[in-house]
Amino acid sequence: MMIKQENIEQLFKVIDTGASIYSIAKEVSYLDGIALICEGILNQEAALGLDFEKSQQINRLIKECSAINYQKEEIRKAMQLAILKGLKASGRSNEQITPDTLGIFIAYLVQKLIPENRPLVLFDPLAGTGNLLVTVMNQLAQSLTAILVEADEQIAKIARVFLAMLEYNDDIYCQDTLTFKHIEADIMITDFSFPKTTEETMFPYQVFDHHKENLRDDALVIAVIPDAFFDPEHQERFKKELLGAYRAIGLIRLPQDLFSRRHKSILILKKGPNIREEKPAFLMADIPSFADQDAFQPVLEKINQWFRESTLQKG
Repeated sequence: MMIKQENIEQLFKVIDTGASIYSIAKEVSYLDGIALICEGILNQEAALGLDFEKSQQINRLIKECSAINYQKEEIRKAMQLAILKGLKASGRSNEQITPDTLGIFIAYLVQKLIPENRPLVLFDPLAGTGNLLVTVMNQLAQSLTAILVEADEQIAKIARVFLAMLEYNDDIYCQDTLTFKHIEADIMITDFSFPKTTEETMFPYQVFDHHKENLRDDALVIAVIPDAFFDPEHQERFKKELLGAYRAIGLIRLPQDLFSRRHKSILILKKGPNIREEKPAFLMADIPSFADQDAFQPVLEKINQWFRESTLQKG
């Protein structure tokens, strides 16, 4: 089915209007308003503690949107617009939301790496608003379970209603990711923020090391990492430990136009150092721009050729 722009705009209008009314009336943030309005949409009626006129206005909007059968991508895009507005209003970085193009490309990598008929447990240890994992899930056909961890209570609440709006009734944990334990995921997908200090430069290594216990044997990791990850000062210190737990599968350098500053790349790892040899040994690619199809298509064909020759998705 075709995504309808008018459905996206209509649902955003409901969320935006309701969140704005609530946040002004209750003197809370627009992000808090989003969470409450989405809960009202899910319940088909909002109980917000507002005066009669404002409550009636919001519930009329909710009734209008409840009559529409939204597609998952329409819901995601409407939610994304509202969340971006809320992040801006709160003075937060929009790094909390991974670009759509990147999420769709990661879904493509998942489809190439893992057979379609296999149920998956997806895990994002640094989930933010949940947009990255939601984008990936909307592109996949197989049975999925998602587990998200986000330390910020307000952002975790947004992620929770985000998934609920899409009827992904999965687990979201609000806690420090380095304290999270006792799951068995098939694939870890995450997007690291740009580091501000030397300590934050080391953080991705700590995440990989901690969460190896939350991954099944032979589980995959697809991580969006800033270039500081490869800082030679830290690389040698952690490389031996990292490669003692994972095998490096590939590195895809992302286009500059995806980010407002600095570069990021996609690092692909596979848990377990003592696995059978797979060929080709390592995927290297440099994407010039997703928007420039003439430049992008040869790179995509190179990646597809690597997958055709690889044994990763066999067996």
